[in-house]
Amino acid sequence: MDRLKRKYILPGSDKMEIPPRTKRWKKRKTLTEANNIEIRKSIQDLNLNHNSSDHDLDNGSEDAHDVSQTAITDEDSEAWPSLSGQQSLSGAEVSINIGIMSLQKDIMKPVRGKTLPLILDPDTDAAGLHRLAVKKMTDFNSDMDEGPYVLIYPDTSEVINIPGTSTPFSLREYKTEIGKTYNRIALFICLRSDYDKAIREDEYVMAGKMIAVSIVHGGPGPHFLSRDLVNHIAGQPGFCAHVTDVTDDEIGRALSEIELAHSLKSLRDVLLKHSSMLQTAGCFRHVSSVEEKHTVVAEYLTWYTIGRNHSVIE
Repeated sequence: MDRLKRKYILPGSDKMEIPPRTKRWKKRKTLTEANNIEIRKSIQDLNLNHNSSDHDLDNGSEDAHDVSQTAITDEDSEAWPSLSGQQSLSGAEVSINIGIMSLQKDIMKPVRGKTLPLILDPDTDAAGLHRLAVKKMTDFNSDMDEGPYVLIYPDTSEVINIPGTSTPFSLREYKTEIGKTYNRIALFICLRSDYDKAIREDEYVMAGKMIAVSIVHGGPGPHFLSRDLVNHIAGQPGFCAHVTDVTDDEIGRALSEIELAHSLKSLRDVLLKHSSMLQTAGCFRHVSSVEEKHTVVAEYLTWYTIGRNHSVIE
């Protein structure tokens, strides 16, 4: 018996069975051979057609030449992109990432899960990008607060110029400067109110750093704080503020009127006139003598210098 057939005969039987794995292999082999036959046939047909067209051209057939030229002009010109087509691709729209920042514990931070792709022209300027970004975010987020919004860089500076230059922003120029691909560029929008508050907080931090550096290097200390406030912060006793220390003109005039009251009736009238201001400081009261005007003024100055800044001092 043939060794190959003996391999497929079941024990104790004359029946021959081919394993499934071998069946699959034979099926693939049959399909491959059929495909090869079809490919060879197609190549032969192409060669015959090519030889036939060459023969017509050699015989000077002008019709065949015209048909060949027409086929190339009408079909191949559309199938194969020209150089001008490549130039148009270079000006195609690109995709960047737009996110949202918000003020969280006095720090501007990106809001997680709020980043979206934005498709736009690479020559878009700051105003156009701002308009498209706000529209995209409001269209896809129904919980967006009412604006106005500011377009900012990842470092929270406003998008106006290319960073570090006076060149007006354009997406193409920005991409060139940072050396990233368009799909890795990320910009953000944030509420104008959050942005303005963050700027104020940054200014206070910067002022504090400048004062600290000046003191450490033996330079002049701060001269824009009240002497009584500095003494209070340093833990030194004593408070001797005067009306002239008040920088607000309206408050200064009101306190001067209280100090200049010459009778009990005029003092009560002045206190009633400025009752809102005094109630804010907690020193509006009923007076029984004209001499109490000094107590009212002193209490207001204490609140004005220390009391209203208590949370900041702590």
